[in-house]
Amino acid sequence: MEGESTALEFPRLTREDLQNITMGVFHLKQANSYVNEHIDED
Repeated sequence: MEGESTALEFPRLTREDLQNITMGVFHLKQANSYVNEHIDED
């Protein structure tokens, strides 16, 4: 594996994709406050 990248490539999602996955706008609006509550400040 020398010289090979081990990073995963994630697909780019549009806002519409995210809304479909999360069942709507409500969850996207909640995501920002959820992340801020659970982010590790270290």
